[in-house]
Amino acid sequence: MAYTISKFIIGLTWVFIILNCFTELPEPFATSLYWTGIFFVVAHIIETLIFLPRIKHAGGSAFYHFIMLFVFGACHGLQLPKTAPTTNT
Repeated sequence: MAYTISKFIIGLTWVFIILNCFTELPEPFATSLYWTGIFFVVAHIIETLIFLPRIKHAGGSAFYHFIMLFVFGACHGLQLPKTAPTTNT
């Protein structure tokens, strides 16, 4: 539940950052969203590199996990498994 709320807030922030690229917002908001966007891009690239081992062990589409990690950051990365799933044979 906590990750759902966090992902919603982060997604809403991305919407405002992208909206700022295409429309003219009042000046204090435009500058703040500009710098927030730069911070988000840099921080989420770093998080993608940090969570790379978890992406490799997560299974499924690695591209999907990269996109989700870039958009939602650690909220998605902490939900990925730390190690590869074990199989009982």
